[in-house]
Amino acid sequence: MRGHIRKRENGTYSLVVNEDDQLARRCAAEVPCRRVRVWLKDDSKLETCPRCGGAMTPARVERRQRWSTFKRRKDAENALNEILAKQASALDPWPKDMTVSEYLDQWMERHANRIRPRTAHRYREHLDLHLLPQLGEIKLAKLRPIDIQRVLDDMPKKGASAGTVIQARAVLGRAMAEAVRGELLPRNPVAATQVPRAGDPGLTVLLPEHVEAVLAATKKTLWEIALILAGWTGARRSEVLALRWSDLDLEAAAPTATVNRTLQVRPKDEGGGVEFGEPKTANPGALSDWLRPW
Repeated sequence: MRGHIRKRENGTYSLVVNEDDQLARRCAAEVPCRRVRVWLKDDSKLETCPRCGGAMTPARVERRQRWSTFKRRKDAENALNEILAKQASALDPWPKDMTVSEYLDQWMERHANRIRPRTAHRYREHLDLHLLPQLGEIKLAKLRPIDIQRVLDDMPKKGASAGTVIQARAVLGRAMAEAVRGELLPRNPVAATQVPRAGDPGLTVLLPEHVEAVLAATKKTLWEIALILAGWTGARRSEVLALRWSDLDLEAAAPTATVNRTLQVRPKDEGGGVEFGEPKTANPGALSDWLRPW
């Protein structure tokens, strides 16, 4: 928890206290309640806007600040010192003897709300399979680049590809960067490590005549439209499978498809099945005239 004092134009002083990132929901109405926000920590059961009674948006992580106004700077300083003293006397959420495993578990719990479920599942796999077995019991404050480098060097010996090593390092780097921002570490120990150079993945790219041959072979089948979209627009599989007829504009001079959602597969340990998610991009892609008969 941090705080600062800001002088306002009317001569008063605002005390701003920054708390940890927390889950919050906002009123979904554009007017007049869009700024109404409810913190789940304060009211986890609220389903409607307390102002207009409308629907609330899904929960998302936001930075929480508490504001107080004082006529004199001295009063604001006293209030800030009192708040910080109470925080210091309470149970420290980041004890000095915290291990790497304890920190990464808390980091994943916070970070999972900001990324796709499938991405969170991959992050967890990198931590559990490759990193935590050797780094988990080390004290976070004593984690050194050589400890991390030893793990990265061992991964290819255990069958991990260069790409997997690079991804595992990236995940750990993000977690340690947040530890630096939170003043738990003076510097990011991952930055001083190296990974093997990723080799040629050996991808086979279809030429235009190959794409046309595939489309001709699947004409009038269940796969035709999906393959047309993938072949001529470069759309991802998750984007193609999530398209609805309302996303297509076939009457325009240049027919377009607008990507508004993706279809994601949930990990089995989270119940399996599929769900719609946010797209990485939302740029319309030009469609082929093959779609006009549909």
